[in-house]
Amino acid sequence: MKRLFLLFSPFIFSLPAQAQIWNNPQSGVFTTALAQGDHGDWWAGADDEGLFHRDAFGNWVKVANSKQLGDSNITCIVVDPAHRVWVGTASAGVAVYDEATWKRYGVWNGPLSNRINDLKVDSAGTVWGATDAGLFRWNDKDGWQYPGIFALDAPTREAARRPVYAIDFEAPASVLAATDDGLNRIALVGGEPRITPIGRATSRTQPPLPQGVGFLPGPVHDVALDGLGQIWCASRYGVSVSKNAGATWQFLRGADWQANVNGSAVPLTIGAAKAPEDLLPEDWVTTLTPTRDGKMWLGFRQKGAEERDCRTLELLVSTRDDPKSATQPSFGGDWTTAIVPLGNDNAAFARYGGGLGSLFGLNLPTLDAERIWPNPPLPENAKFSPQLLAELARNVDGRTPLNVGEGAFYSLDRETRGDWPLRYGNEGGRLTGMYDEESDFIAPSFGLNISTGPHRAGEDADCYVYTHWSESDNPNVVQMPKQALRRQSEINDGTWQSRKYPYSFEGPDLWTNLSVPEGLHRIAFYWFNKDSHSGDNRMRDHRIELFPGNLTSSECLRREPMAKARFWSGWNGEYASFAVRGPSRFRVRIARDRSKGTILQGFFIDRLGAFPTKPDWLSPRFHMPSAPQFGATKPTNAALTLWNSCDKAETRGVPCSIERTIALRAAKETGAPEAVLSAWRIQAGLWDEAGTDRKALALKQP
Repeated sequence: MKRLFLLFSPFIFSLPAQAQIWNNPQSGVFTTALAQGDHGDWWAGADDEGLFHRDAFGNWVKVANSKQLGDSNITCIVVDPAHRVWVGTASAGVAVYDEATWKRYGVWNGPLSNRINDLKVDSAGTVWGATDAGLFRWNDKDGWQYPGIFALDAPTREAARRPVYAIDFEAPASVLAATDDGLNRIALVGGEPRITPIGRATSRTQPPLPQGVGFLPGPVHDVALDGLGQIWCASRYGVSVSKNAGATWQFLRGADWQANVNGSAVPLTIGAAKAPEDLLPEDWVTTLTPTRDGKMWLGFRQKGAEERDCRTLELLVSTRDDPKSATQPSFGGDWTTAIVPLGNDNAAFARYGGGLGSLFGLNLPTLDAERIWPNPPLPENAKFSPQLLAELARNVDGRTPLNVGEGAFYSLDRETRGDWPLRYGNEGGRLTGMYDEESDFIAPSFGLNISTGPHRAGEDADCYVYTHWSESDNPNVVQMPKQALRRQSEINDGTWQSRKYPYSFEGPDLWTNLSVPEGLHRIAFYWFNKDSHSGDNRMRDHRIELFPGNLTSSECLRREPMAKARFWSGWNGEYASFAVRGPSRFRVRIARDRSKGTILQGFFIDRLGAFPTKPDWLSPRFHMPSAPQFGATKPTNAALTLWNSCDKAETRGVPCSIERTIALRAAKETGAPEAVLSAWRIQAGLWDEAGTDRKALALKQP
């Protein structure tokens, strides 16, 4: 194990300084979202900065932060036909503004995940959201709906519950969903959704060609339908385009395609096809936005943005210096996160680290003082009927369990951050990177071994251990329960050595191997990119892939995983969890994916199907409540029946993450006692809205 030390005082080097209000589009803000309002105004969101508003006179004002939104890390924004502003966040659900009041909707009253990846409005005026637990949609007539989440058909239900990164519409009843696996079409047929894969790669590896026939490997970063009816999908290997509703696909790659092929962990032979003149500037496409006149704007991670003709794919305009144009301005190549077309080959751009920009300036309309919108009603809280809860309980009872040695995606969690005690690791785990052995292992780690993969640049398989802050007050930094402090340390694969490991080099990655005891367990991996606002370190994006433990790393590189998830850049720490059934060994790959260093802060394991008992190794300052004993006051029969069904099902080997969320929400709605709710929140890995749970974990010396 290679161990490096960088120890800083948390009082000198902790959270990044607040950026100034945007007075010009070149400000160095980590902008993540951009939308144009109905008043000729603009809304922009940023990572760790909250929400900003620009009126039609060009004045920027910071209008909302974590107090109103629940989280200052903004992911997406949309304005609905009633002029409500919907703001997605990284860990607090969606906040809605009616021109007078903000209201938050998360796992307690709205979406079934607090991570909102995309927001769109269809032609019928329904708001759709893509989350880490599938889709939600809302309109005034039908309220909150969750397409496919409650489907009786097992393949539909499981596909509907996986993370969705972006959406677009073929029609109000046909949604395109970008996922880790590729592209899905979700058709609402008589109210019952049907999910069809329409974009899947035929090979796990990247194609060794600059262009060709087929769909590029996922995950899909964005999806867009252009004015010709063509479907576009953005990925880390370029763009895939279908002219026939997903029946067949063609792809176009970037100028770095050959370097990326040469750097593949699985040796590839470059084909004889000649590269077209107008390749994309790079393989990594971040965002897609169609225009009204048959063009498509594409954003990139390091190369700014460009506009192309949808029919011919010809390059029309680029934000980089363009030898075709003597007059075109340039703001260089930066990480583009969102694009709003302005017409006449101009657009406004949100850039992660570059603030806002546009090619020819913003054409601001005159503010119409007479145009006053009535305040529309805010959405009602979502509620689940006793009939639905009873149906879910019956469905859970009849599901087929995982076999021994099998695993499945369980959940993604950006709300817990560094406060893992009680909610993770009650059976065991490991804090990686700590500089003393006593704190390195928090509990039995079940034979956990972490090494680098087979594709290395002349190094052995040992990982690097790096300690940055010996003590920190950053809530994303993991707690050390014995020492009653937070320490920022990591284990990494050494790819911060950029001379050895250019971005085109695939691997070596972090590979873990562990033994899981009998029964159904949740294994969770924690990741926090403390350098997400720092130079090239911000470009960290890792796939997490689950394999059987009897496979070698080289064998895993050539086959599809049992389950997958994704860590991607942002200021929030994140847990990626899989449900696995033992006794068996499992192997997990945390893929570098052209990042400057593959990093990991923690591994945790918990038995599913029963309330956890307080581990012997946990600090006595943590109070672990007993499993709730029901007296005269208890949850409604429907909520309690569903919760008990989840316990029985997970004991049999059936994961029930979303069902537990629904049962807990229903119990809260019907006035269940706090003693029950607090215990259930621990078992479900959720947090109360008032912050009482978090206060109980405040770091104090035992």
